[in-house]
Amino acid sequence: MNNKVSIIIPTYNGEKYIKRTIDSIYKNQNEGNIEVIVVNDGSNDGTKLILEQIKKTYSSLIVIDKKNTGVSDSRNIGIDNSSGKWIMFCDDDDEYEEGLIEKVFNNKSEEYDLIIFGRIDINGNNKRYCNDHHEIREYSDYKIFANDRLARGKVTFSVCNKIYRSNIIKENNIQFKKELKMNEDLDFNLQYIKNASKLLENFTVNYIRYCNQGSTMYKKNPEFMEKNIFILNSIKEQYKKDYDREFFQNLNSHYLIVGLNRLFVGIDLNKKKYKYFKIEIKKIYNFFVKNNKYFDYDKNIRNIVLFNLFKCKLFFLLFFVTIIVGDFIRKIR
Repeated sequence: MNNKVSIIIPTYNGEKYIKRTIDSIYKNQNEGNIEVIVVNDGSNDGTKLILEQIKKTYSSLIVIDKKNTGVSDSRNIGIDNSSGKWIMFCDDDDEYEEGLIEKVFNNKSEEYDLIIFGRIDINGNNKRYCNDHHEIREYSDYKIFANDRLARGKVTFSVCNKIYRSNIIKENNIQFKKELKMNEDLDFNLQYIKNASKLLENFTVNYIRYCNQGSTMYKKNPEFMEKNIFILNSIKEQYKKDYDREFFQNLNSHYLIVGLNRLFVGIDLNKKKYKYFKIEIKKIYNFFVKNNKYFDYDKNIRNIVLFNLFKCKLFFLLFFVTIIVGDFIRKIR
Protein backbone atom coordinates (compact mmCIF):
# COMPACT_ATOMS: atom_id res chain seq x y z
CA MET A 1 0.00 0.00 0.00
CA ASN A 2 1.28 3.45 -0.94
CA ASN A 3 1.37 5.63 2.17
CA LYS A 4 4.10 7.90 0.86
CA VAL A 5 3.86 11.62 1.57
CA SER A 6 4.96 14.11 -1.09
CA ILE A 7 6.18 17.44 0.32
CA ILE A 8 6.26 20.24 -2.28
CA ILE A 9 8.57 23.23 -1.76
CA PRO A 10 8.56 26.08 -4.29
CA THR A 11 11.69 28.19 -4.03
CA TYR A 12 12.94 31.40 -5.56
CA ASN A 13 16.36 32.68 -4.47
CA GLY A 14 16.12 30.56 -1.33
CA GLU A 15 19.84 30.06 -0.74
CA LYS A 16 19.68 31.45 2.83
CA TYR A 17 17.15 29.02 4.22
CA ILE A 18 16.47 26.11 1.85
CA LYS A 19 18.94 23.68 3.48
CA ARG A 20 17.55 24.39 6.95
CA THR A 21 14.03 23.82 5.63
CA ILE A 22 14.82 20.49 3.94
CA ASP A 23 16.87 19.22 6.90
CA SER A 24 13.94 19.95 9.25
CA ILE A 25 11.61 17.78 7.15
CA TYR A 26 13.95 14.79 7.13
CA LYS A 27 14.98 15.06 10.80
CA ASN A 28 13.86 11.95 12.73
CA GLN A 29 11.76 10.94 9.75
CA ASN A 30 11.83 7.64 7.85
CA GLU A 31 13.07 8.76 4.43
CA GLY A 32 11.38 5.80 2.75
CA ASN A 33 7.96 7.25 3.63
CA ILE A 34 8.45 10.63 1.97
CA GLU A 35 9.55 12.38 -1.18
CA VAL A 36 10.51 16.05 -1.08
CA ILE A 37 9.92 17.88 -4.36
CA VAL A 38 11.70 21.23 -4.63
CA VAL A 39 10.58 23.34 -7.58
CA ASN A 40 13.32 25.86 -8.30
CA ASP A 41 11.39 28.80 -9.78
CA GLY A 42 14.16 30.38 -11.84
CA SER A 43 16.44 31.31 -8.94
CA ASN A 44 19.39 33.48 -9.93
CA ASP A 45 21.36 33.12 -6.69
CA GLY A 46 23.14 30.01 -5.34
CA THR A 47 19.95 27.98 -4.74
CA LYS A 48 20.52 25.50 -7.58
CA LEU A 49 24.07 24.68 -6.44
CA ILE A 50 22.93 24.22 -2.83
CA LEU A 51 20.15 21.85 -3.94
CA GLU A 52 22.64 19.78 -5.94
CA GLN A 53 24.70 19.37 -2.77
CA ILE A 54 21.67 18.48 -0.62
CA LYS A 55 20.64 15.77 -3.12
CA LYS A 56 23.82 13.87 -2.20
CA THR A 57 22.45 13.51 1.34
CA TYR A 58 18.81 12.66 0.65
CA SER A 59 18.05 10.10 -2.06
CA SER A 60 14.32 10.88 -2.04
CA LEU A 61 14.86 14.57 -2.82
CA ILE A 62 13.58 15.59 -6.27
CA VAL A 63 14.62 18.93 -7.78
CA ILE A 64 12.77 20.47 -10.72
CA ASP A 65 14.31 23.54 -12.37
CA LYS A 66 12.13 25.89 -14.38
CA LYS A 67 11.79 29.49 -15.51
CA ASN A 68 10.34 31.96 -13.03
CA THR A 69 6.55 31.74 -13.28
CA GLY A 70 5.50 32.20 -9.66
CA VAL A 71 4.64 30.17 -6.58
CA SER A 72 1.23 28.91 -7.79
CA ASP A 73 2.66 27.45 -11.00
CA SER A 74 5.53 25.92 -9.00
CA ARG A 75 3.13 24.19 -6.64
CA ASN A 76 1.04 22.90 -9.55
CA ILE A 77 4.16 21.44 -11.18
CA GLY A 78 5.04 19.83 -7.85
CA ILE A 79 1.57 18.23 -7.68
CA ASP A 80 1.87 16.93 -11.25
CA ASN A 81 5.22 15.29 -10.44
CA SER A 82 4.22 13.83 -7.06
CA SER A 83 3.77 10.10 -6.49
CA GLY A 84 2.65 10.07 -2.86
CA LYS A 85 -0.77 9.16 -1.50
CA TRP A 86 -0.66 12.36 0.54
CA ILE A 87 0.49 15.85 -0.43
CA MET A 88 1.92 18.55 1.80
CA PHE A 89 3.37 21.99 1.08
CA CYS A 90 6.20 23.90 2.71
CA ASP A 91 7.65 27.35 2.06
CA ASP A 92 11.38 27.53 1.41
CA ASP A 93 12.19 29.55 4.55
CA ASP A 94 10.06 27.64 7.09
CA GLU A 95 10.44 24.40 9.05
CA TYR A 96 8.62 21.30 10.21
CA GLU A 97 8.79 20.38 13.86
CA GLU A 98 11.09 17.39 14.32
CA GLY A 99 9.37 14.19 13.14
CA LEU A 100 6.16 16.09 12.36
CA ILE A 101 4.90 13.70 9.68
CA GLU A 102 5.25 10.57 11.79
CA LYS A 103 3.65 12.36 14.74
CA VAL A 104 0.62 13.34 12.66
CA PHE A 105 0.06 9.98 11.01
CA ASN A 106 -1.34 7.15 13.08
CA ASN A 107 -3.69 4.20 12.59
CA LYS A 108 -6.70 6.52 12.24
CA SER A 109 -5.17 8.78 9.58
CA GLU A 110 -6.71 6.74 6.79
CA GLU A 111 -10.16 7.90 7.94
CA TYR A 112 -9.53 11.55 7.06
CA ASP A 113 -9.43 13.50 3.83
CA LEU A 114 -7.73 16.54 5.35
CA ILE A 115 -5.45 16.76 8.37
CA ILE A 116 -4.65 20.21 9.76
CA PHE A 117 -1.84 20.72 12.24
CA GLY A 118 -0.82 23.77 14.24
CA ARG A 119 1.40 26.66 13.27
CA ILE A 120 3.93 28.72 15.17
CA ASP A 121 4.93 32.15 13.84
CA ILE A 122 8.42 33.26 14.80
CA ASN A 123 9.29 36.94 14.42
CA GLY A 124 12.72 37.65 15.87
CA ASN A 125 12.52 36.63 19.52
CA ASN A 126 8.72 36.56 19.50
CA LYS A 127 6.91 33.23 19.21
CA ARG A 128 3.17 33.07 18.57
CA TYR A 129 0.92 30.01 18.41
CA CYS A 130 -1.72 30.53 15.72
CA ASN A 131 -4.10 27.97 17.27
CA ASP A 132 -7.04 28.48 19.59
CA HIS A 133 -6.54 25.05 21.21
CA HIS A 134 -3.85 22.37 21.50
CA GLU A 135 -6.01 19.31 21.05
CA ILE A 136 -7.16 16.81 18.42
CA ARG A 137 -10.65 17.45 17.00
CA GLU A 138 -12.51 15.93 14.09
CA TYR A 139 -15.26 17.21 11.79
CA SER A 140 -17.57 15.09 9.66
CA ASP A 141 -19.29 17.95 7.79
CA TYR A 142 -17.16 20.22 5.62
CA LYS A 143 -19.67 23.09 5.87
CA ILE A 144 -19.53 23.12 9.67
CA PHE A 145 -15.75 23.17 9.50
CA ALA A 146 -15.75 25.87 6.82
CA ASN A 147 -18.21 28.11 8.70
CA ASP A 148 -16.93 27.71 12.25
CA ARG A 149 -13.21 27.25 11.68
CA LEU A 150 -11.91 28.32 8.29
CA ALA A 151 -14.03 31.40 7.54
CA ARG A 152 -13.48 32.82 11.03
CA GLY A 153 -9.71 32.46 10.75
CA LYS A 154 -9.57 29.88 13.55
CA VAL A 155 -7.67 27.71 11.08
CA THR A 156 -5.11 29.48 8.91
CA PHE A 157 -5.85 29.70 5.19
CA SER A 158 -2.29 28.53 4.46
CA VAL A 159 -1.76 25.20 2.68
CA CYS A 160 1.51 24.69 4.56
CA ASN A 161 -0.01 23.32 7.77
CA LYS A 162 -2.28 20.77 6.09
CA ILE A 163 -2.11 17.27 4.61
CA TYR A 164 -4.20 16.53 1.51
CA ARG A 165 -5.15 13.32 -0.25
CA SER A 166 -3.44 13.20 -3.63
CA ASN A 167 -6.36 11.44 -5.34
CA ILE A 168 -8.85 14.15 -4.31
CA ILE A 169 -6.55 16.84 -5.74
CA LYS A 170 -5.83 15.03 -8.99
CA GLU A 171 -9.26 13.52 -9.68
CA ASN A 172 -10.95 16.90 -9.19
CA ASN A 173 -8.23 18.83 -11.04
CA ILE A 174 -7.65 21.10 -8.04
CA GLN A 175 -4.92 23.62 -8.77
CA PHE A 176 -3.52 26.91 -7.56
CA LYS A 177 -4.81 29.70 -9.77
CA LYS A 178 -1.86 31.47 -11.34
CA GLU A 179 -3.88 34.63 -11.96
CA LEU A 180 -4.42 35.16 -8.22
CA LYS A 181 -1.77 37.32 -6.55
CA MET A 182 -3.48 37.13 -3.15
CA ASN A 183 -5.54 34.46 -1.38
CA GLU A 184 -4.45 31.63 -3.66
CA ASP A 185 -4.15 29.37 -0.59
CA LEU A 186 -7.72 30.13 0.47
CA ASP A 187 -9.00 29.43 -3.02
CA PHE A 188 -7.13 26.10 -3.15
CA ASN A 189 -8.62 25.07 0.20
CA LEU A 190 -12.14 26.02 -0.91
CA GLN A 191 -11.73 23.84 -4.00
CA TYR A 192 -10.48 20.97 -1.86
CA ILE A 193 -12.68 21.06 1.25
CA LYS A 194 -15.95 20.73 -0.65
CA ASN A 195 -14.67 17.31 -1.77
CA ALA A 196 -13.68 16.21 1.75
CA SER A 197 -15.97 14.16 3.98
CA LYS A 198 -13.98 13.91 7.21
CA LEU A 199 -11.43 16.40 8.58
CA LEU A 200 -9.03 16.40 11.52
CA GLU A 201 -7.36 19.16 13.49
CA ASN A 202 -4.23 17.90 15.25
CA PHE A 203 -2.89 20.96 17.01
CA THR A 204 -0.46 18.95 19.16
CA VAL A 205 2.19 19.38 16.45
CA ASN A 206 3.20 22.46 14.50
CA TYR A 207 4.50 23.93 11.27
CA ILE A 208 7.05 26.66 12.01
CA ARG A 209 6.77 29.84 9.96
CA TYR A 210 9.54 32.41 10.09
CA CYS A 211 8.23 35.93 9.58
CA ASN A 212 11.34 37.23 7.85
CA GLN A 213 11.68 40.78 6.61
CA GLY A 214 9.94 40.91 3.28
CA SER A 215 7.38 38.24 4.21
CA THR A 216 4.09 38.74 2.38
CA MET A 217 2.19 39.27 5.62
CA TYR A 218 4.41 42.24 6.53
CA LYS A 219 4.77 43.86 3.13
CA LYS A 220 2.99 47.11 2.54
CA ASN A 221 -0.05 46.44 0.41
CA PRO A 222 -1.78 49.70 -0.56
CA GLU A 223 -5.50 49.26 -1.09
CA PHE A 224 -5.29 45.91 0.73
CA MET A 225 -8.98 45.93 1.62
CA GLU A 226 -10.04 47.05 -1.85
CA LYS A 227 -8.14 44.15 -3.43
CA ASN A 228 -9.58 41.71 -0.92
CA ILE A 229 -13.15 42.94 -1.43
CA PHE A 230 -12.75 42.20 -5.15
CA ILE A 231 -11.43 38.71 -4.38
CA LEU A 232 -14.13 38.07 -1.75
CA ASN A 233 -16.83 38.98 -4.28
CA SER A 234 -15.21 36.67 -6.84
CA ILE A 235 -15.05 33.84 -4.31
CA LYS A 236 -18.69 34.34 -3.38
CA GLU A 237 -19.73 34.16 -7.02
CA GLN A 238 -17.63 31.08 -7.73
CA TYR A 239 -18.46 29.06 -4.60
CA LYS A 240 -22.02 30.18 -3.81
CA LYS A 241 -23.34 26.69 -4.63
CA ASP A 242 -20.83 24.99 -2.33
CA TYR A 243 -20.85 27.23 0.76
CA ASP A 244 -23.78 28.87 2.52
CA ARG A 245 -24.56 32.46 3.51
CA GLU A 246 -23.08 32.06 6.99
CA PHE A 247 -19.73 31.10 5.50
CA PHE A 248 -19.47 34.27 3.41
CA GLN A 249 -20.61 36.46 6.32
CA ASN A 250 -17.93 34.94 8.54
CA LEU A 251 -15.32 35.32 5.80
CA ASN A 252 -16.26 38.99 5.25
CA SER A 253 -16.00 39.59 8.99
CA HIS A 254 -12.59 37.95 9.17
CA TYR A 255 -11.18 40.04 6.33
CA LEU A 256 -12.65 43.17 7.85
CA ILE A 257 -10.72 42.48 11.07
CA VAL A 258 -7.53 41.70 9.12
CA GLY A 259 -7.86 44.92 7.09
CA LEU A 260 -8.46 47.00 10.19
CA ASN A 261 -5.54 45.47 12.08
CA ARG A 262 -3.18 46.18 9.20
CA LEU A 263 -4.19 49.84 9.35
CA PHE A 264 -4.11 49.88 13.16
CA VAL A 265 -0.40 49.01 13.13
CA GLY A 266 0.35 51.17 10.11
CA ILE A 267 1.43 48.29 7.82
CA ASP A 268 -0.41 49.64 4.79
CA LEU A 269 0.24 53.34 5.29
CA ASN A 270 2.53 54.78 2.62
CA LYS A 271 2.92 57.82 4.85
CA LYS A 272 1.72 57.98 8.41
CA LYS A 273 -0.66 60.82 7.66
CA TYR A 274 -4.29 61.13 8.68
CA LYS A 275 -5.41 61.98 5.14
CA TYR A 276 -4.34 58.60 3.76
CA PHE A 277 -5.52 56.76 6.87
CA LYS A 278 -8.99 58.32 6.52
CA ILE A 279 -9.28 57.29 2.86
CA GLU A 280 -8.42 53.67 3.66
CA ILE A 281 -10.51 53.47 6.85
CA LYS A 282 -13.56 54.78 4.97
CA LYS A 283 -13.25 51.97 2.41
CA ILE A 284 -13.25 49.50 5.27
CA TYR A 285 -16.13 51.28 7.02
CA ASN A 286 -18.28 51.19 3.86
CA PHE A 287 -17.58 47.47 3.60
CA PHE A 288 -18.54 47.10 7.26
CA VAL A 289 -21.86 48.92 6.81
CA LYS A 290 -22.70 46.84 3.75
CA ASN A 291 -21.89 43.56 5.52
CA ASN A 292 -22.91 44.40 9.07
CA LYS A 293 -24.93 41.26 9.76
CA TYR A 294 -21.99 39.59 11.46
CA PHE A 295 -18.94 41.13 13.10
CA ASP A 296 -16.85 38.93 15.36
CA TYR A 297 -13.45 39.59 16.91
CA ASP A 298 -11.37 38.58 19.93
CA LYS A 299 -12.86 40.43 22.87
CA ASN A 300 -9.88 41.95 24.66
CA ILE A 301 -9.67 45.51 25.99
CA ARG A 302 -7.53 46.74 23.09
CA ASN A 303 -9.86 45.40 20.42
CA ILE A 304 -13.02 46.55 22.17
CA VAL A 305 -11.69 50.12 22.34
CA LEU A 306 -10.38 50.19 18.77
CA PHE A 307 -13.37 48.57 17.10
CA ASN A 308 -15.85 50.74 18.95
CA LEU A 309 -13.96 53.86 17.87
CA PHE A 310 -14.18 52.49 14.34
CA LYS A 311 -17.90 51.74 14.52
CA CYS A 312 -18.57 55.22 15.94
CA LYS A 313 -16.62 56.76 13.02
CA LEU A 314 -14.16 58.44 15.40
CA PHE A 315 -11.47 58.09 12.76
CA PHE A 316 -9.09 60.84 13.91
CA LEU A 317 -9.04 59.50 17.47
CA LEU A 318 -8.48 56.02 16.05
CA PHE A 319 -5.57 57.35 13.97
CA PHE A 320 -4.06 59.11 16.98
CA VAL A 321 -4.31 56.06 19.26
CA THR A 322 -3.12 53.44 16.78
CA ILE A 323 -0.57 55.30 14.67
CA ILE A 324 0.81 58.23 16.66
CA VAL A 325 0.72 56.67 20.13
CA GLY A 326 1.33 53.19 18.73
CA ASP A 327 4.50 54.29 16.91
CA PHE A 328 5.82 55.93 20.07
CA ILE A 329 5.24 52.76 22.10
CA ARG A 330 6.89 50.57 19.44
CA LYS A 331 9.97 52.82 19.36
CA ILE A 332 10.60 52.72 23.12
CA ARG A 333 10.15 48.95 23.46
